[in-house]
Amino acid sequence: MTPTFGIMTHKNQTYDTPWKEIIEFFFPQFMAFFVPGSEEDIDWGKDIKFLDKEFQKLTKESVLGQRHTDKLVEITLKCRNHAQE
Repeated sequence: MTPTFGIMTHKNQTYDTPWKEIIEFFFPQFMAFFVPGSEEDIDWGKDIKFLDKEFQKLTKESVLGQRHTDKLVEITLKCRNHAQE
């Protein structure tokens, strides 16, 4: 059997779904682990929007090839006054 890297099959999507749900549920911890320090810049009091439908619209219009990202998230950053730093 030849591996199909970069092509999402139904079997791959089935395994992918729980990971996406885990990322949503543990998003603050995900950011702290994978992008250390970013959690300090995010305004956690504002809504976090997971833009899966918007991302799907973008990918349908683009040429499909190997994809490394398939989760789109909108966050609000804290305002910082860099003049005082």
